[in-house]
Amino acid sequence: MMNEIEQTNYCISFVTAYGEMSAALNERYIQFDVKDELEKIWNDEYFEGRFKWDSLGEILDIFEEDFEEPENEYRYLEVRAIKEWIDSKRSECLKA
Repeated sequence: MMNEIEQTNYCISFVTAYGEMSAALNERYIQFDVKDELEKIWNDEYFEGRFKWDSLGEILDIFEEDFEEPENEYRYLEVRAIKEWIDSKRSECLKA
C-alpha cells in the first residue's frame, strides 16, 4: 500500500511525463491527440496500478498549477482536452 507522499510523487510524475511529451511535440509543431497520449501514460507500466479514482483530483490540481506557468505554453484546446480526459477517467473509475 502506498503512502500519501508516494501517491503524490506518482501524480507529479504523471503530469511531468505528459508535460515533457507535450512540450517536445508542440515545439516541433507535431500534432497529437491529447487524450490518446494521456491514456498511453496512464497505462504505462511505470504507473500501472498506482492510481485510484481519487488520484485524478490530485493530478488535476497539479495540472492546474502547470497551466499557470507561462513557460509551459499549454494551448487552450489542450487544457480543455486534459480536463475532459480527467472527467471521463473519473467516471470510468467510479463505474469499475
